Amino acid sequence: MEINLLNDLFMCPVYCDGDPCGADGLPLPPEKPDEALHYTVHAAQMQAAGSALICLDEMPAAFAPATEASGGMMHLRKITAPDGRDFIPLFLEYRAMTGMFGDHIHIGIVSFADVRQRCIEESDIAGIVIAPGSLNKIFTREMLMQEN
Repeated sequence: MEINLLNDLFMCPVYCDGDPCGADGLPLPPEKPDEALHYTVHAAQMQAAGSALICLDEMPAAFAPATEASGGMMHLRKITAPDGRDFIPLFLEYRAMTGMFGDHIHIGIVSFADVRQRCIEESDIAGIVIAPGSLNKIFTREMLMQEN
């Protein structure tokens, strides 16, 4: 399968403003799986224009129709590399995402452009990894800052 970074949409675990936090200040997982897909505004516009979500396996049938993020800002969850650097994961498989983050998560639907911009703006993010654990296609922050 060929990935089109300009037109495809990806899954990324997210947490939302208003999610309860633990004593350590980190967001707690939802009490049950969230059955809504939370689109960024840009990703929702892309879907309306014909872009499709890449999901190489089956998502549960119970998922509600996609909705835009509501109730505040969505925050992309990160994975930490063995060297301590943080990357934003973009998943191509539902099972790979839930295998890494569990099934009690909010699922964000994002474009590569959404995540690229976040990496450029936030210096603590080392880059993007597409399909962590399988394809492991890494785009470092330095690569993302270069002109297309």
